[in-house]
Amino acid sequence: MWMKKWGQPPSPGSLGFVGHQSTGLSGVSLKPHAAHRRDHGKYRVLSTPELEQYCEIIAALKLRTTNKSGRHLSMTKAIQLLEEHGVEIG
Repeated sequence: MWMKKWGQPPSPGSLGFVGHQSTGLSGVSLKPHAAHRRDHGKYRVLSTPELEQYCEIIAALKLRTTNKSGRHLSMTKAIQLLEEHGVEIG
């Protein structure tokens, strides 16, 4: 692995050498691996239509709470309001 990545193995006096040897003892691989989950790249808490509706409600809250000087509710406060108190949609 070291030969492919850096061209030569680490020298015994370097920190890379210590890391290289300690990973062999603990069974940890230095190679990054790709995510092989079935739901890789998909939302895990909400489905896509539910998440889109959630985002639309938050955007509507921000627009609805805009005052004359153009200030509106923050994203954090809009999410907090939605989750703690709920919002009527009509």
